[in-house]
Amino acid sequence: MKKASVWPMACLLAVTVFAQSNQKTDAQQAEFAGPVKVVKTLKTTRSAESMGIKDNFAGYTNDVTTIYNRAGNKTEEVVSNAGGDVLSRKVFNHDSSGKLVSAVNYDARGAVDGKYVYTHDPVKNEVVESYYNPQGEYLSKIVSSYNDKGELVRYSYYETKGILVNEISTKPSADGIGVETTWLKTHGEVWFRTVTVERDNGKAVETITYEPDGTLSSKSIARSNDDGAETRVTKYDANGAIKSIDLITRTLDSHGNWVLMNRFKEDPKDGSKRLIDTTSRTITYY
Repeated sequence: MKKASVWPMACLLAVTVFAQSNQKTDAQQAEFAGPVKVVKTLKTTRSAESMGIKDNFAGYTNDVTTIYNRAGNKTEEVVSNAGGDVLSRKVFNHDSSGKLVSAVNYDARGAVDGKYVYTHDPVKNEVVESYYNPQGEYLSKIVSSYNDKGELVRYSYYETKGILVNEISTKPSADGIGVETTWLKTHGEVWFRTVTVERDNGKAVETITYEPDGTLSSKSIARSNDDGAETRVTKYDANGAIKSIDLITRTLDSHGNWVLMNRFKEDPKDGSKRLIDTTSRTITYY
C-alpha cells in the first residue's frame, strides 16, 4: 500500500498543481492511489481534549468535495457547510491536451468571485497563474517551476505591481542526500531554510529548520509504518530537547488512501495521548 507523506510547512502557502505532460497530475500530487473520481473531505471535528492546545495546523472548517477526471486532474471543487449548502465552487478548465488553462471561483449565489488564467512555458517548464477579480482586473500572479520529474521546485507569488511576496524553492542539499528548501518573504528576504532527509525507504523523514543567519532553530522527525496508516512526528528545539509529539493514525481503504484520520498529542514523559481532531473522507473511484 501507498505510504502517507508529511510536509510540515505545506499549510503556509497554498500551492496550486498544474497538469502538463511532464508534471504530476493533481491526484498524483495529492498522493492518491487508484482511479480517484470524487473525494469528499468532511469538516474536521475538534475533540474536547484539544482545548488549550496550540495547533498551527488547523483542519478543514467546512466540507470539501473535489471531482477528478480520468486523467487525474481536478475539474471541480465545492465547499459546503454541514447542512449541504454550497458556500463556494471552483471550476477547472483544461485544453484538449489536458493542460489547465483557467479556473473560475463562484460564490454561494453562483456569481463569479474571481478567475485564474494559466500560461505554460514548456522550455522553462514553468506555469504562470494570473488572478483577476470579478471585474477582470489583474491582481496577482504565481509562477510555478518544475523539474524533469514533474516535481515542484520553485513557487513564487507576486502582487499586482510585481513585488515578490513569498517564494519557496528547493534544491539538493549540499551533501547530496537531502533536499534544501528556502522560504523567502517580501522583497526576497530570507524567512527561514529547511533541510529534509528521507531515511529507511521514506519511512523516516528528518527536517531541520535554520534561521536566516544559519542558526539551527528546530528539528522534527516523522516516522511512518509500512502502509502509512500511522505517523509519529517528534519536534525538538534548538538544543535537542523534545518540544512535542504528534501522532497521526489513519484508516485506509482497499486502494491505500486514508478515509479516517485521527490526530493526537502524545506526552513525551509517559506516552499518554490526547485526541486533537478527527477528519474523514469518502472516496469514489472510476
